[in-house]
Amino acid sequence: MALSTSYLWALAIFVFFEYRFRMETFTASVEAALWLEDVLDSFAKGTPQTPLLIDDEGSSHEIPAELVPIFKRLATYFKNGKPVSIITHEQIMTTQQAADFIGVSRPTLVMLLEKYKIPHRIIGSHRRIDFLAVQSLQVQMKDAQRKALTQIRKEEQLAGMYDEYF
Repeated sequence: MALSTSYLWALAIFVFFEYRFRMETFTASVEAALWLEDVLDSFAKGTPQTPLLIDDEGSSHEIPAELVPIFKRLATYFKNGKPVSIITHEQIMTTQQAADFIGVSRPTLVMLLEKYKIPHRIIGSHRRIDFLAVQSLQVQMKDAQRKALTQIRKEEQLAGMYDEYF
C-alpha cells in the first residue's frame, strides 16, 4: 500500500528529519491525524503490506515497523490538537528555546536555572543549556508543584477547610 506524501508529511518528519541544532514544532489537522491513525491501526492488525512513504520525487521508502508506535503517538497528539516538537538529545539550547520548551518566560528560566542549580554554560554573556538538563529542570519543577499542592491540601485538611468528600 503506497501512502501519499500529502497525507504523510508527519511521517517524513521522522524518516527524513535532518539533524539541526534547534527545536522544530509541527501541527496537523484532526482529519489528517485520524487518517494516519486509521492507516497505522490497519498495519498493527497484521496487514501483510509494508507501509511506504512516497517522497516528492516519487521514490518509495519502506517505513520500519519500529517507527509505527512513534507515528501512532504523533497521530494521537495531532488528533487532540497538540503540537509536537522534535529536538535532538545532544542539543544545546538557548535560554529562549529552553523557556519556550518548558513554557515559562526567559527571565523566569534564568531564575530557575539558579534556583535548581541546573548546569549550563555561559558563552560571552549568553547561557547555553543541554536539552537533558532542561528536561531535568522540567521534572524538578513538576515535583516541586506536586509537593506544594500536597502541602496545601494537608494544611487545608488540618484547618477544616477541605471537604471530606474529595
